[in-house]
Formats: sequence, C-alpha cells, structure tokens
Amino acid sequence: MKHSISIREANRLLRSPNPKRSFGDGTTEKFARCSSRLLEEFANLIEVYMDKPPNSGEGCRVQPLHIERAYVLVHGCIENLITLKESMEDE
Repeated sequence: MKHSISIREANRLLRSPNPKRSFGDGTTEKFARCSSRLLEEFANLIEVYMDKPPNSGEGCRVQPLHIERAYVLVHGCIENLITLKESMEDE
C-alpha cells in the first residue's frame, strides 16, 4: 500500500517524542497508514472550509491562508487532547 509518508519518515516521527521508546512489529506501517489517512482528512477539512465552490471565479482557489486556518484548528484540537490526557493523569 502506498503511504503519504515513507516508512523511514514514519519511523523517525514515531521516535521523535521519545527516542528510548521501543515499538512492536507492524507499528511503523500502521503509523504510516494512519498518518496518511489523517492527511487525507486534513485535505477534506480544507475543502469543507472553502467559502466558494470550485471553478466559481475569484476566491475559489485554495490559498496558503486556507491551509493555515485548517492547521490552526487541527493543531488546537490535538493540543487540547494532549492537555486533557495529561490533566487526567495528574488526578
């Protein structure tokens, strides 16, 4: 199966938060598949937040600003999930 990120890059990303962490068989491939799916959903989110339909004239092209807006939304959600998990562990 073709992934949006390479297995090598998936392995690097998995290890970046904690280089001492070990991973079971198939973990890198699963991470590559899941992260590829997240990238597809990110592209869908950009489309959902477009103000104008495609080929409708001025303002219908995806611009860097549209990507930045979607990124800020997704990034904020992920940060909230991490904060929530950490706060639950502190209790």
